[in-house]
Amino acid sequence: MTRKESLRALQAALDRIPVGFRDDGCSSAPDRLFGRNLRPACRAHDWLYCTRAHPAGALDQAHRQAADRLLGRGVRALLPHGLGWIGWLTWRAVHRWGGVAAFDSCGPEVGPVCRHNLPPPAWMR
Repeated sequence: MTRKESLRALQAALDRIPVGFRDDGCSSAPDRLFGRNLRPACRAHDWLYCTRAHPAGALDQAHRQAADRLLGRGVRALLPHGLGWIGWLTWRAVHRWGGVAAFDSCGPEVGPVCRHNLPPPAWMR
């Protein structure tokens, strides 16, 4: 995937996020590296991991893998050329360790709004 294609895919995900959605940035990783804001890639990743943002049953392992890939590609596209390996490391770390507890964790048991500030969708009530 080219840099432009990655940025278009990232923007497409960001455009689907409703007003009021809260993200936690890049969680344990920095939101900025080398003067570049990586938060858009992390925001899209948070959106794709939120149970309340998607139809019932949509958050399977294929969905998780696609979300993690978009994060890695987004980070690579947002960084200067020559630093793409950081995007690969980001993808690898999140895919291997980072998203295990956060993925698909905004179910009905978390209350009237999840940590992303979304109420339960109709299918969850």
